[in-house]
Amino acid sequence: AAQPAERLAGWLADLAETDQAIERRLRVYQAQHSPRELRKALGRLLRAPRFLDWRASRKFAREIDAVIEMLAEFMGTDAHTGIELYEYALTRLFKIYEQSDDSGGDIGDRIREIVERYVERLGDSNPTGAARAKALLNLQREDQWSFLPLKKVWPLLDAAGRAAYAKAIEDEF
Repeated sequence: AAQPAERLAGWLADLAETDQAIERRLRVYQAQHSPRELRKALGRLLRAPRFLDWRASRKFAREIDAVIEMLAEFMGTDAHTGIELYEYALTRLFKIYEQSDDSGGDIGDRIREIVERYVERLGDSNPTGAARAKALLNLQREDQWSFLPLKKVWPLLDAAGRAAYAKAIEDEF
């Protein structure tokens, strides 16, 4: 706490040069005021280049904590874009989860927390219309593990959203 900001920034920069996880996390913090840059930073952070064994899954799960913090902070400034970022993050996480040994439950716990916050924010924003229903349906298609069950989001949709969701299912069937 007694160190000057410049010295702390230098130390962080040095750490980021030697540890990619720290660099990705700092980029997320740096981008949090621009939705476009934030999406790019999330994409870099939420990338698993290969299968994650249980040890790598635990390490990766700790990196997701930065995503959880950032999404919560961003929701206070722009709820609509924040919801879209939650959906983007969940889509990426579902793909990563598919390629991981999460026998310790670390990634799954983070996904559940993000889903819980997403549903809460979605309820606060009163989702309306077909666009939100389509986004929910796309998320549920990616979610093979029922992290986001329909019973959680159905009551949040308005009549138009429910009709659009039902029509999309019927058309697909």
